[in-house]
Amino acid sequence: MKRFIFIIVILLASISSYSQVKIGLQFSPSISSNRIETQSETYQAKQDASKLKFKFGVIADLPIGDTYYFSTGAIYTTKHVGIQYAGENASEVLIEEYDIQYLQIPLTVKLFTNEITLDTKLFFNLGVNAEIAISEKIDKDNEVIEDFGFFDTALVLGAGVERKVGTNTAVFMAVSYNRGLINPIHESVSVDQKIILKNDMLSLDLGIKF
Repeated sequence: MKRFIFIIVILLASISSYSQVKIGLQFSPSISSNRIETQSETYQAKQDASKLKFKFGVIADLPIGDTYYFSTGAIYTTKHVGIQYAGENASEVLIEEYDIQYLQIPLTVKLFTNEITLDTKLFFNLGVNAEIAISEKIDKDNEVIEDFGFFDTALVLGAGVERKVGTNTAVFMAVSYNRGLINPIHESVSVDQKIILKNDMLSLDLGIKF
């Protein structure tokens, strides 16, 4: 997996040599939460508290028009899964937590406005994230989820502002929402094989492009 990440970084660095292609670094404090549904009369589960997580990595904006860019990259992302469920004693509420690390590959279209002030533009981002699991933390005492799948995907909606601060340098700040589209659970406990979980993230994206 480390070799795979290295190859992506080298690829992004290579395409930066083309005219108007921008390579950048991004850091994103994020709130990780999840939506949970069960389809069982004997087993009920719901989301536990959301958690603060962080994303960071490299991005690339490739021009496809005067104000349109295809945006991609390689982002290291950690997602939190928190589940509340009833124990054998109906009055007892149990909590289980999981952390899954992903390599996130954005596949989005970024639309820029004209300058709203000198050297400053607004932009909007729409697309999907392809996410490859690289590690997962599952406590041996956890009873609800036994294994997560290797892939996840999410719808991406975002908006922000970018300001040019030099001949070839710009800084940006944006708010983005990642809404999980598929159930990443590969294997759950035998008492309920129909746990549906989808991960969401709300992020403040901070970065610089060169």
